[in-house]
Amino acid sequence: MKASAFLALLISVAIAGGLVIVAVKSPPPRPAEAGPQGEPPDIETLCGRVALGGMPRVQVRGDTTVLVMDLDGRLFSMTQANLYLTRALRSSGCPRFSTAARPDGGLSFLAAYPDGRPLRLELKPTSSE
Repeated sequence: MKASAFLALLISVAIAGGLVIVAVKSPPPRPAEAGPQGEPPDIETLCGRVALGGMPRVQVRGDTTVLVMDLDGRLFSMTQANLYLTRALRSSGCPRFSTAARPDGGLSFLAAYPDGRPLRLELKPTSSE
């Protein structure tokens, strides 16, 4: 057998072996589907997490659950309450939310439970005298 024929045979065996390895190799695992992480918190648990002194009043407006809270300026500043509620919403599994200022000086948090149900928190300032 000539050297060139031996080299050609060696190359063809290497290519065939590479094709077998590629064909037999399993496909990469599929990434897990993104979905809600566990059960969404029930309303009592959420009220306990976001309470700023007193328990929020629960209202239902259409399909939105609304938690109305009075903020006593002697206990919390509006900035402290904003940070506290932001942390409470994230720890409750409500990562999507936005904050808007209210005309009365309070804050309104527009959020959603992990399963997509709308949630709104209204923070109303009371007298700080």
